[in-house]
Order: sequence, then C-alpha cells, then structure tokens
Amino acid sequence: MTIGRRGIETVIVAAGLSRRMGKVNKLLLPVAGLPMVRRVAACHARLADRVILVTGFDHAAITEAVFDLDVVVVYNPEFATGQAGSIAIGVAAATLAGRGLMIALADQPNLTLEDLEALVDAFDADDASRVCVPTYLGQRGNPLLFPTALVREMRHDGRAPGCRRFIDANPQLVLNYSAPNDHFTTDVDTPSDAHNILGVFVSDLENEG
Repeated sequence: MTIGRRGIETVIVAAGLSRRMGKVNKLLLPVAGLPMVRRVAACHARLADRVILVTGFDHAAITEAVFDLDVVVVYNPEFATGQAGSIAIGVAAATLAGRGLMIALADQPNLTLEDLEALVDAFDADDASRVCVPTYLGQRGNPLLFPTALVREMRHDGRAPGCRRFIDANPQLVLNYSAPNDHFTTDVDTPSDAHNILGVFVSDLENEG
C-alpha cells in the first residue's frame, strides 16, 4: 500500500441492528439526499488512505449504498453479538501500514473533513504517540485515532482497540482533543435523533415502506 499525505487508515463500523430506530435502518436515512452511511464513508474516504467498512445487518443495502466509493467492505457474520466484534473484524482487515488507525461509527452525519483533519492535527502534534480521543464539553466522542504501533501490539495480543475499557484503564496512553463543536459527540440512534439532527420523520418512512 502506498501511504498518502496523512498515513491514516480508517475502520467504520456499519454492522448494527439499528433497533432503536424501529423498522427503519438508520444508516440508510437520507442526509442531503444521500444514505447516511454513504455520506459518512465518503467523508472518511477524503481523509484516509484506506477505508474499511464493516457491515452486518442489512449487508446488501449498506453495500449498495457505497458501491462506487473507494472503500473496502468487510462482512461480520456475527454482527448481532455487538460492536466489539465488528471492530475486531475491521482491525483484522487493516494493513496497519500507516501512522494511525481511526475507529469510526457510521451514524455521525455531522462530521466534516475539517473535523477529521483537526483530530489528525492534534494526533500529529503529539507525535502520533497516544490514542487521540475527541471531546466536547467534557463528553467523549468518536472516532478514536490510534497509533499504528499500539494497534499492532494489541492485535498481536488478541485485543481489539476502540473499547471504552481500554481507554479508561490506560489514561497515560490517551490524548484528549477538545473539539470546537458537537460533531464528534452527535450520533443518530432514535426517531427523535433523526428528526432533530436530520430533519427526517421516521414514521413517514415506515408508512412509505
């Protein structure tokens, strides 16, 4: 793999059951006319040298939504067991050839390229030596940016990066980046979120279905 200007590889988790959204898969909700998962994946693809999208629930529809983007789709057959397994699948598929590995979620449509660049800038300013965790008004957000060397070590030991337990247990390895907006801490989980964040009424979509 040829490392680009940032040397960042990204794993996006897009495998969840979307239970709290009712009958609608939240990752397919429209954001400016595009499925949310496509918007998020396209944003990360503008920054990262390589993007791995981990699918599970509704695999065919999610894959179709990103079919022409420069992303690698990896399927987690055990997606129902939770997010940790999907992260592990994504990390296993990573080349770890760059400086950092970003662990991202597919339900954060407000994130922009500028937001992600700022996170990488904070990571770089710390010599890419610690896990960069975005925060806003004291609230921890996503994505998380890990030094590749640390991910290699964790993968060798059978541990998956991205879990809250690891972050809490290793404060000396954590760099908190204080973001200027709530984009890192805003995600879409419920019909109320869809209305407030996206301006979408999920009940209307369910009736259409």
